[in-house]
Amino acid sequence: IISSVPNSDLGEKFVQKQIISDSVNYFHQWFVGFSDGEAMFHISMNLKNNKLTYPSFTFQICLHKDDSELLYCIQNRLNLGRVSVYDQIAKYNVSSKEELLQLIKIF
Repeated sequence: IISSVPNSDLGEKFVQKQIISDSVNYFHQWFVGFSDGEAMFHISMNLKNNKLTYPSFTFQICLHKDDSELLYCIQNRLNLGRVSVYDQIAKYNVSSKEELLQLIKIF
């Protein structure tokens, strides 16, 4: 990130401030690209008494459990969703309406 910030006569303080303010944008750009290859938006219909009732929506990233640290990083940076690890699979899920609405704004 530091090398991508152009040199400026405004001083080191400005450059550091620019990096900090742009870091969210850089992360969001990376996250959108990463999600393009590794994530999905899932829509399913719930059943009640063998009748379709209402849809549920989920954003999900599934990786090998060895990469679970990356999912925790995403969760912490976005302050959304939850991570769970089962056997060999680590999953990052966002399923609440409020969190999905925040997440969609990134895309």
